[in-house]
Amino acid sequence: MARLLVGLVLLVVTGCDRPTDESRMVVVDGPKREEALRFSISEGQIVDQYGRLVLLRGINVSGTWKQGPTHLGTQVEPDFRRYASYGFTVIRLLTFWSAVMPERGTIDGAYLDALAQRVEWAQRAGLYLFVDMHQDVYGPGFGFNGAPIWTCDDRYYAMLIEPPVPWFFGYQNPGVLACYDQLWSSQELQAHYLAAWRAVAERLQGYPNVIGADLMNEPYWGTHDPATFERERLQPMYRSVIAALREVRPDWLLFMEPSAVKNVLGRSYLEPDGTPNAVYAPHLYHPAMEIGGAYGTLKPYFSGRINADRGESEKLSAALFIGEWGSYGSQSDYRTYLADMLALYNRSYIGWTYWESGPANSYGLVAPGGTLKPWAESLMEPYPHLLAGREPQFVRDGERYTLEYVAAADLTRPTVIAFPSFRAASLEWLEQLNVERSEIGIHRVSIYHTTPNERVRLVFRLAP
Repeated sequence: MARLLVGLVLLVVTGCDRPTDESRMVVVDGPKREEALRFSISEGQIVDQYGRLVLLRGINVSGTWKQGPTHLGTQVEPDFRRYASYGFTVIRLLTFWSAVMPERGTIDGAYLDALAQRVEWAQRAGLYLFVDMHQDVYGPGFGFNGAPIWTCDDRYYAMLIEPPVPWFFGYQNPGVLACYDQLWSSQELQAHYLAAWRAVAERLQGYPNVIGADLMNEPYWGTHDPATFERERLQPMYRSVIAALREVRPDWLLFMEPSAVKNVLGRSYLEPDGTPNAVYAPHLYHPAMEIGGAYGTLKPYFSGRINADRGESEKLSAALFIGEWGSYGSQSDYRTYLADMLALYNRSYIGWTYWESGPANSYGLVAPGGTLKPWAESLMEPYPHLLAGREPQFVRDGERYTLEYVAAADLTRPTVIAFPSFRAASLEWLEQLNVERSEIGIHRVSIYHTTPNERVRLVFRLAP
């Protein structure tokens, strides 16, 4: 079992112009796939049709879509190619009930066509995506996003006197609570929500890069007890939405979030219900950092949360995926936070979508003017996107990465490592154990094994 020391150059193709101070952020075409992969859940992991473990990492697009008349922001097709060049493989694409169904029972076909155009941009960039039906503080009637204004009584909207600071204090407004209570008790409103979801699925059903649906962003319980709410209100509605989606796209992964109480108490009350292809998709924040506080000594909190999240996903027989995480980026120790979080995700082999792409959002990767924020590159590192094996261990020590796993019995498909193209101008293998050959592509490296069921060890580093 020879060890190979090989220096390889990763080919990079220029795609489109960037701001001059980002000239080293090379833009590339998306990863070229031989065929559309199909994903499912097996033993608590996302797998493709060849049995490879699938690790998806990417970005939310976009927080800026929450407001404005179109709910589509300012992104254009080259932005999606940029996301791929960062090494990302998936997008959590935001949509809104109020955008899909602005009037009672009326679907906005023009909006769905525009949303489909963004899906096409992602597909041409080689990006998978799942659609998130987003909401915050009920909806635009309270100055936020989500449920259409017609879903609640005007007298409740009148209870909002001024915008809450911080924003999530708006959940305690009596009018907001009343609207949530009305939603969770109304079969008619929930039927409209289901119809909106079905319209989205029908419009996007022809796109193989759409892999699933995030059924509702951070559901809020109103005045209900959170535990009772999740079991008796939220899960029954989830089941209804899932049934409708299955009629259109039976292959979709179902990203199920716990209620927003998870962000406060760190636990969920969802119960196992046998949903196939379920993905447990909590968000991972700390309240102190959400109001601009330092990362400081919070590493044990985040480590404990990931362990708890893993336990909850196993209870649900679901894969674990972190749908949102991040913070303002203004903290002096933010790079340390990012490094620690990536190490935790690597250790637990967890996929994620960072909040969020920007531009001009306090959490976004992109600053006003279109340049990447100074810390953004810290988020972009290589990772095993498709693993033809089992029992993976993936760690980083400085610029040195080590990936170990047991090779699959079927060696017809390679392990694929995703790279941010701007960092992978040169890749140096320090060790390749039980590897037949490596094929270099545009921000992808395919690894072919020599012997089934034997331990594979890959050690590599990226030149600056």
